[in-house]
Amino acid sequence: MFATHSKAMQIHCQPQSLTDLKSEQARISTPTLVIIDITRCNNNEISELVNNQQSWLSNDKVQLALISKLQQNQGKEFFDFKDGLQTLNTPILFSNVVQRLANSEKPLNEVQSYTVFQGVKALLAEDFKLNQIVAKGLLEKLGIEVDIVEDGQQAVDAIGKNSYQLVFMDIHMPVMDGHLASQTIRANKAYDHIPIIALTADAQKQHIQQCIESGMDDFLSKPFLLADIEKIIHKHIQ
Repeated sequence: MFATHSKAMQIHCQPQSLTDLKSEQARISTPTLVIIDITRCNNNEISELVNNQQSWLSNDKVQLALISKLQQNQGKEFFDFKDGLQTLNTPILFSNVVQRLANSEKPLNEVQSYTVFQGVKALLAEDFKLNQIVAKGLLEKLGIEVDIVEDGQQAVDAIGKNSYQLVFMDIHMPVMDGHLASQTIRANKAYDHIPIIALTADAQKQHIQQCIESGMDDFLSKPFLLADIEKIIHKHIQ
């Protein structure tokens, strides 16, 4: 979620996702971004979703975005009812998400809220340049000062030299990966108070459990939005 929305949802065509979507219908009171992934949906599934949810998705407070394959022509026509429909083509770059979905008019009260973490300093361990740029930009929108390192060993060294309130740790990095870096940090009791948030595209249960066992406190699933970051910081920073 970006500064233009109070919350965001990502929906797939699986039954559980449809159930989650139905549970939101009666609770739409703030601007909401709904992202629907149609890359693995057939036309029957898309038609069923639209038939059941069109009245809610048509709400002026709902901004709708579709994730589709570059050459995918089928499925999009079911959403012709929605004004301002956005389309994001896979593979998704964070820069595309920022450009396509962060350009709506900002309600004043939401703009004011993004200094809430002023004074918080975070370490971002991420080796992919584009991810560094986008994640740093989103964190700075929240008033957070950000240092960037490109591998796990650099993260361990940085924590030894600086004071951080939060660490965002990519899993797959050269030299030392996020798991070993987190284990090394947790081996020093002086750093027990620092929350470590995993950044991973592997959001399956076994991968999340591995992050916890490595000493991480939580995780963000890529690609993430501003609302995801804001929520997780509120959870771990008092």
